[in-house]
Amino acid sequence: MKHRRNVAFVWLALLFVAAIGRIDAAQALEIRGGGDVVIGAGEVFADDLYAAGKTVIVDGVIANY
Repeated sequence: MKHRRNVAFVWLALLFVAAIGRIDAAQALEIRGGGDVVIGAGEVFADDLYAAGKTVIVDGVIANY
């Protein structure tokens, strides 16, 4: 009986490791904050942008490819 529990534990551990391996790597992100946040017309963000402030102006490009 103890042997079966050990085998079951090993299989569950392997399944867990395999599931973790399928998770994508963390994506890049940019965080901007303050009173006034301005994303200029020439700025391009190829991923996520989190902006918080009293005023947030986005004249640039934010694209999540």
